[in-house]
Amino acid sequence: MTLSLTKKILSGLIIGATTLTLVACSTNSNQGDTSNSSQTSQSETKEYKNIAEDSSFVVTKDKKVVPTKEVPSDAVVIDWYMDPFCPACAKLETLVQEQTKDLYQEGVYIRYHVLSFLDKETQKGSSAGYSVRTASYINAVAEYVPDKAVDYLNALVNLNFRPDNGEKTDEEFKEAFTKIGGTEEQWENIQKVQQDFIKLNKRNTTLAVNDKELNKRSSSGQIFIPFILIGPDSQALDFETETDSVEYLLSKIKTYKEEFQKQKEEKAKADEKAKAETSSSSTSESSKKE
Repeated sequence: MTLSLTKKILSGLIIGATTLTLVACSTNSNQGDTSNSSQTSQSETKEYKNIAEDSSFVVTKDKKVVPTKEVPSDAVVIDWYMDPFCPACAKLETLVQEQTKDLYQEGVYIRYHVLSFLDKETQKGSSAGYSVRTASYINAVAEYVPDKAVDYLNALVNLNFRPDNGEKTDEEFKEAFTKIGGTEEQWENIQKVQQDFIKLNKRNTTLAVNDKELNKRSSSGQIFIPFILIGPDSQALDFETETDSVEYLLSKIKTYKEEFQKQKEEKAKADEKAKAETSSSSTSESSKKE
């Protein structure tokens, strides 16, 4: 499966027996209305338990959502940026659902950044577009019904749910939630906070697009989606020349995990050696004094 980087969404999602062409979505000119979000001060942002200040949430073993501050410093972390309306994002998510479950069980932490880069594509007047509505629902579920977060993300960032015209009713979002075991009461609570999550998502989409450090990690110098970073210092995966993007993604994760584990073991040995040398030196000094 290949991922071609372009400046706009194309309709050419070609599915073959073994290959799939994904067309990456540019985030340059398709942002949603950020007039409110860019003016939201940090002090006005509510602090949440599971959702980070940048609207991301982290998933690991047993599809458990964990606060960012609880992610171990020595964990393998993948940052995964997406937009629910991006066809490439929906296609990739649809294809790798089972593999990501395996990654969770292996102790990998995936930090999902479900943002609304393409909101103007489906925005009608001053109302929120499909991207930000969907992202806000996913984020709200991750915060208030975290045990349903992964299933809801999988249900919504999916070609079977994504509408070509960007039109979905609140009832359809609710139906997707109840299908994964969500309750009426939980959904009512989600609805109450949706506008807060919409404002937060708009703000954080703007911040991501203008994040110079994030853009430096792109082969094109500009964030595109899906935008996947394996580890804290890596460049975003570039699927452009790959014939099998799923295999490419999994092989990159495997290679990073192996290198990461090797570095951990080498550090542990070095620490143990330093500790032994310090102990030996202390013993020697004590003997001299005697």
